[in-house]
Amino acid sequence: MANSGRIETGTLKNSKFYLNWQVASQNIAGNYTTLNWQAGLNISNNDKWYSNAIKLNSVVINGTTVYGGGTFSNLTTNGDHQLASGSIDIPHDSDGNKYFGASLSGWLYGYSDTSGSGGDWLPTIPRYANITSFSVSKRDETSVKFNFSVDATCDFAWYSTNNGSSWANLPTSNIITGLSPNTSYNFKLRVRRSDSQLTTDSGTYTQSTYDYPKPISINDFYIGDGATVRVNNPLGRTYTLELISNNDNSVIGTYTGAFNGDVNAEFKTAEAIDKQYKSIPNSNTGTYYAKVTYSGHVKTKGNGTYTTKTAECSPTFTNFNYKDSNTDIVTVTGNDQIFVKGYSKLYITIPSANKMTTQKYATPNKYVINCDTLNGDINYSASDINTEVGTIVNSGTLRANVRAYDSRNNSALAYKDITVLDYAKPVINVSASRLNDFENETTVKVTGTYSRLTINNIDKNTITNVKYRYRETGGTWSNWSNITTTLNNGNYTCSDVILSLDNTKSFEFEVQVTDNIDNNTNTASVDIGQAIFFISTNNKACYINGQEILQYDVVDTW
Repeated sequence: MANSGRIETGTLKNSKFYLNWQVASQNIAGNYTTLNWQAGLNISNNDKWYSNAIKLNSVVINGTTVYGGGTFSNLTTNGDHQLASGSIDIPHDSDGNKYFGASLSGWLYGYSDTSGSGGDWLPTIPRYANITSFSVSKRDETSVKFNFSVDATCDFAWYSTNNGSSWANLPTSNIITGLSPNTSYNFKLRVRRSDSQLTTDSGTYTQSTYDYPKPISINDFYIGDGATVRVNNPLGRTYTLELISNNDNSVIGTYTGAFNGDVNAEFKTAEAIDKQYKSIPNSNTGTYYAKVTYSGHVKTKGNGTYTTKTAECSPTFTNFNYKDSNTDIVTVTGNDQIFVKGYSKLYITIPSANKMTTQKYATPNKYVINCDTLNGDINYSASDINTEVGTIVNSGTLRANVRAYDSRNNSALAYKDITVLDYAKPVINVSASRLNDFENETTVKVTGTYSRLTINNIDKNTITNVKYRYRETGGTWSNWSNITTTLNNGNYTCSDVILSLDNTKSFEFEVQVTDNIDNNTNTASVDIGQAIFFISTNNKACYINGQEILQYDVVDTW
């Protein structure tokens, strides 16, 4: 590698042609070297060359003929005699290196041509620095640090976050700040070589910044089991994680720490459980979201569901009172705890001392009552509750249910089995008939049954009155008259009533039987009397028991 050089031809007589060259300058931006050159004849031993005795045929440098030939004379002294000169720009290879070749030829009078050639490496022109490595060695939410190396001295560097669309000065710390969290960037590096001032761009290095601590998943959970919140916190930041109820915007669980992964235990402490129940006093379910706060940055994840454990938050309710509120029936039975079908009225009392007790921030709501065909509900009161539910229509052992409901619609059931006696109004069998179906003498017969209502082997019900009345069909009723009655194990029999009623008229009878509970009525009737044998008034027909048996004509034989 040289800055100058000389090439000579072969010697003719004592003379030879020469080519001298020197590096005049180097253009870094253009990547070429400018050479100055001089060509001539060197004479020794006092060779003398006169008119047209010298011819410089050509000078070729780096493949370019820089001199095309000329004739010279009158050179008689020893030493170099310059015949031609000039300059030439020689481009270098892309790496800044260049080997060039040169040649020249000439002619001397009386001799054949002579030539010479040679070449050399020109001084290397500084080119681009090579970026031998480039990566991100450190990163956080808003910054990255570059790690790179080059194979030449560089005096400046730039960076790009958008694959070279724009550039900014690289800080001496190699740390890029002001980036957005959780964002992918296409980084590039540009360096400037000190000696050449040429820049080199790296390839693209794609890297994402970290996000701030954030919840990435939450679960549905039962209160007491605890929520499980997965937090992404790869840099180990100290953050605050809160569970926020959508129902009342209250905090139902808190954790402060630097854990990266599933957080659970902090959400099933006694304090957290209490807050969770308190947030949903009127429902068994609520929804929530997770909120992570770090250095003023808030990240959320929703929505999850949390559910009460019914057994832990249902109300307690165990007792109530009942009675028959129909005082007329109680007078008969002598016991307001025993009911009579169709007449007794169920009356429920919930004393304040027995009122429902709610749990876990629920409030009392109502009681729902059902028994037999009866249904009803009544709002909660801290005072005594008294309500008449209605009349019981079926008999047997029936269950009276009182269910207490809280504001979450959870309930507790209290029940009592009640005895309902079967009862029906007295059954009346009544008949009326004329003697021989014809005479005025008419007999009315009455029998029947009644409900005894036996309690502790004692009949509480009996027939208290049997009476009758009658009228001509369509006429006016007579006054009521009592009938003597005999009782026997739920049956009753009455003395016959015998009346004398005009056999030319029909009559209606009404019998009313009364027991301790109610009364019943039945009717009977008799028709006009019918003779066993009867001849019609027109003397043309005969009847037996009302049936025509013969028709005839009367003939006057007189």
